[in-house]
Amino acid sequence: MSYNIIWEENGIILCFLDEVTNDDLINANLEILGDPRFKKINYQLLDLINVSSYPIDSSGIRRVAELDARAYKINPDIKVALVANELIAKGLLNMYNVYVEIAGDDVRWLSEVFESIEDAKLWLHD
Repeated sequence: MSYNIIWEENGIILCFLDEVTNDDLINANLEILGDPRFKKINYQLLDLINVSSYPIDSSGIRRVAELDARAYKINPDIKVALVANELIAKGLLNMYNVYVEIAGDDVRWLSEVFESIEDAKLWLHD
């Protein structure tokens, strides 16, 4: 497991430590969605700043998008901030958004890409 989930009062920080694999994406997602606190959060911050390797493919992104499309129906009020190298993050987020639109009839959480934790937190708490 190369991630940590930090539960805060109104949201979570999902911090990937060195790489992001399909299994890590899916397992972290299932862990978050299976927690009773998920119904009450209003943000998710995905911290990919320390990630140096992305051995993921479209099947992992698609599975997370399908899970999130279902989770949206449970809690539609979540904002998602992705913090990472902008080029990589935008590519991942674009792929994710396409799969969420397909799985969720074009409804999805509001999401943005940031290069710093501070900027992401400002947006999430705005």
